[in-house]
Amino acid sequence: QTKYGEITLKIVKALRFEQNSFLNLVNLISETLGVNTKINIEFVKSIPLMKTGKQTTVLSELPIEFQELVDFD
Repeated sequence: QTKYGEITLKIVKALRFEQNSFLNLVNLISETLGVNTKINIEFVKSIPLMKTGKQTTVLSELPIEFQELVDFD
């Protein structure tokens, strides 16, 4: 995620990729995040590993304002 209200799904099509399952997944994500969230889809050949050598399922480049998340009352 690089923008608020917008996500990008990077999808690697496997041999058993099924369009119906993919569309169901996108619909579920849309219902969960809300209709105001824009979902961009990119089909890629591979997803690069992180510096640790592991794959990540979620990557957000947005700053988190922890002060706004805490209720001090």
